[in-house]
Amino acid sequence: MLSACATIRLRFMSNRHIYNRQRRDNFCLCQSTKRIIAGLLSFLCGLSTVGCGEVPFRDERVRIVAFGDSATAGPSDSAYPQQLETLLDVPDGTVANEGQSGETAGEGLERLSEILKCSRYPNAETWLYWEGGNDVSDFIAEIDPFLTTAPGSPDYMFAAEWGSTLDGVEQSVTTAVDQIAATGARVIVMTYYRLREGMGYCPAIPIPMILPGQVEIANVYILQLNDRIRRVARRSPAFLVDVELLDTELQADPSHFVNCNHLAGSGNEIVAGAVLAVLE
Repeated sequence: MLSACATIRLRFMSNRHIYNRQRRDNFCLCQSTKRIIAGLLSFLCGLSTVGCGEVPFRDERVRIVAFGDSATAGPSDSAYPQQLETLLDVPDGTVANEGQSGETAGEGLERLSEILKCSRYPNAETWLYWEGGNDVSDFIAEIDPFLTTAPGSPDYMFAAEWGSTLDGVEQSVTTAVDQIAATGARVIVMTYYRLREGMGYCPAIPIPMILPGQVEIANVYILQLNDRIRRVARRSPAFLVDVELLDTELQADPSHFVNCNHLAGSGNEIVAGAVLAVLE
């Protein structure tokens, strides 16, 4: 027969065993719950990036995004975003070059929407938006390949089509500005420089050898595009870098151009300087 003290000791040991087992069970339950929650969060995060396509990861270094067509992308080895980063004297990766050659304003809007949806540049404070040039090139290629009459002339035959193209560009750029502004970032839109005469090779037109008279007519198209870009700046939260005003300096030296419609490194440096002036 057990003594009273032995009985109390056995009860204590039994209770402690039950308590320790409960602790182990609770610990296992907590660990299992944590794994379930972690898996759920991972699944939800995956859902948030479904459809992000070519946006592979977030770049938190970037503070300025230069977005646009080949005027932004190159073909120069020293595109204006790289020149801007040098002028700002900031670490590599501060300025992102999101230029896409051959892109129209509508295509640019689609690409921008995807980048914003996927938070590709979560710390971007400024977006430089330069789109619309390829809408001019495509219009000339498809509608007015011989460039015999300038828009606005009494005998110009494509006023309705050209007006519709300009409306589309203006709407796309306006929507892009609104989408960027909604993130809290500053938006800067940019006009285009004129085509360079005397360069011979000109990928901006269907027949890549352009004559002086054709350059003059093509530049009328560009100037009318620039008027629409300025109107976006007036009617929206966007600031403006009026690259057209740099024409005298750009046209003064043929070495500023790679071909009739793309700038070389020295020309891009001039553009970067104008952007810097607005940033400051």
